[in-house]
Amino acid sequence: MVYNCKEIELRSPRLSLEQFELERDLEDYSNIMKEDAVGKWLPKGQGYSFEESKRFMEYILEHWNKHGYGAWAVKDINTGKILGHCGLNKISSINEVEVLYALGKEGRGKGYGTEAARVSLEYGFNVLNLKEIIALTKPLNKASQNVIKKLGMKYIKDIELFNQEFRYYSITREEFNNSN
Repeated sequence: MVYNCKEIELRSPRLSLEQFELERDLEDYSNIMKEDAVGKWLPKGQGYSFEESKRFMEYILEHWNKHGYGAWAVKDINTGKILGHCGLNKISSINEVEVLYALGKEGRGKGYGTEAARVSLEYGFNVLNLKEIIALTKPLNKASQNVIKKLGMKYIKDIELFNQEFRYYSITREEFNNSN
């Protein structure tokens, strides 16, 4: 993994995780977020409108300003095309940091979710020095659960959050570093 500290950009063999730029990225990102296959696994439960995508991207950018970390735009390293988002998100209501990701149809089924989440975890543990990172998934989201398990995260419990039921997974820095 390569860190670009000025812009906090991460790279993996096939992906570049770059900070979003609202004007540059919003149209392509909103085309991904409007897919019902993406939105059904997010808290809203269906595809996002253009305005909802804009608000979510603004939330991501504000999270960076507030916490110094957040979600990145996941891009194909060869084409520069946005495939979705991935990164770290502070959930204030439970005082936890989660790894989160969502990929559009062009990014699914190729291992990109696992690849992007792995470099996000590396960043969280090795740069931010976090002790533990969690992941949340809706109970029926088997694809996301498979990604989470490939990362070495362990199922802990079911929890209710945002008035929804989620499966709660966790991994410590020690567990992650011992598994890689």
